Amino acid sequence: MFVLVSVTNALAASRDALYAAMVTPPVVLLAVLIVVAVIRPGAVDEPGSPPDASVVQLVAIAIIHHALAWAIALGAVLGITAWRRTAVRG
Repeated sequence: MFVLVSVTNALAASRDALYAAMVTPPVVLLAVLIVVAVIRPGAVDEPGSPPDASVVQLVAIAIIHHALAWAIALGAVLGITAWRRTAVRG
């Protein structure tokens, strides 16, 4: 879902706002993970994580858990942004 939303954001952004479409997905994912770690720490439950983990530890665990989706989404957004920038010039 995160990859789909990120790609849609990059495709829907105006050509003047491509920088915002490129920066938004990682920032939004990080913000959501922080909110989840603060409000509901039990939702970030990975094997081997300490039961009394701090918010920073929980966010780090969640980022590691979602690293593949984050990398795919960021790569797709960067590719779409590069494609749209060359389409503007061409």
